[in-house]
Amino acid sequence: MSNNMDNYNYWGDSRVINSLIGDTSSYGLTTRDGKIFLSLDDEFFLDEAYALVNKEGKFALVDLQNDKEVEGEILGIFFEGSIEEFKATDWGTFSEKMKRFIETLPEDVLFNEAVLSKYECVIPFKTVNCYQCDGKGTMVNPSIDAGGLSYDDFYDDPDFEEAYFSGRYDIQCSACRGSGKQTEMGWDAFAREYKWTNNKRVLNEKFGASVIEVLANYWQGKIEDYEQDQYDAAQEMAWERRWGC
Repeated sequence: MSNNMDNYNYWGDSRVINSLIGDTSSYGLTTRDGKIFLSLDDEFFLDEAYALVNKEGKFALVDLQNDKEVEGEILGIFFEGSIEEFKATDWGTFSEKMKRFIETLPEDVLFNEAVLSKYECVIPFKTVNCYQCDGKGTMVNPSIDAGGLSYDDFYDDPDFEEAYFSGRYDIQCSACRGSGKQTEMGWDAFAREYKWTNNKRVLNEKFGASVIEVLANYWQGKIEDYEQDQYDAAQEMAWERRWGC
């Protein structure tokens, strides 16, 4: 019974769940010259296509895979692949719309990373202590105390108490991978597409004042969804192991 409970407690510990999550820090972002920029990896826009447009001085990211026609000056395209692949794709239901859209594309339309480079998509950030280890870079091995320790554990074994508090059972922190630090992104520097008014979620009429604001809004949502997916997958894996699967 005790071994089963130890296993249950171990795989339910947040430190253990964090150890099952890969490094997500580079998804959608890249670091260069001490700054953090919006970026793209090979699957960021998988099965998606967006046009960055300027309509009367207001910027927007328009989903091309819907029935809405694109209005305004086309500033760039985001698509998984090259501009040639974009033009050659079979858009199915949206083929007629896309044919009309492609005919309006400027010859030198910006594409993917070129859009981000042109608009210098820098995101403010600060480095703070890791939330899990508070900057130490280490944590107690969860196999030692995942179920919690009591006064009796130390009273009955003073040597264990000394070893525990001296750091003898410490291992690398699973959240910061030993750095003791984490990056806190300054998404709040940009207006969001929606705001809360009288406990209701409504469109923010001030949103769209700049290209970087629009892109940062999209990137933030995409990155947060990705990180949540990674955590959910790790949590599911840990849950299965808690029950001996």
